[in-house]
Amino acid sequence: MILIQDNFLSTAECNKLIRFYKRNKHLMHKWPEGDPGPCAYRTDITDTTNPFMKKILLRIESHAQTYFKSNLKIDWAELKRHEPKSSHQFHFDTASKRTCLASVTYLNTLSSGKIVFKEGLEVEPRAGRSIWFDGKLYFHGVSTTDKDRYTVPCWYYEP
Repeated sequence: MILIQDNFLSTAECNKLIRFYKRNKHLMHKWPEGDPGPCAYRTDITDTTNPFMKKILLRIESHAQTYFKSNLKIDWAELKRHEPKSSHQFHFDTASKRTCLASVTYLNTLSSGKIVFKEGLEVEPRAGRSIWFDGKLYFHGVSTTDKDRYTVPCWYYEP
């Protein structure tokens, strides 16, 4: 199942997360490392102490528990920016053997930088839109973006 929910975050919440990213560029790491670019820049927010981010991650996790499995936990979460002209090739999520679900929450609206599934579905970035799917089941990638693309990607496990 692929679940898409619009207006999962408010515009104000999305803007607050983007402002946090911009204020904390020094915490961001190039991904993939060593890539000449264009690429993405991210920071791990899994164990954040920021109360606002914790609240957002708990809401994202709770939604996964409601619609998929009640015991799911976020294993890894990031605050991420894809720079213009970056993309991500088709892949399965294999960073962790225990990953059983992925989600992406868009923080800004674009006509590019879509999540693309091999089966043909394309999900356009809309501020506040979230998508949950099994990244080990669905072959997916990100189409080339023409502007900065801000997201909160998460990966889940079953304890």
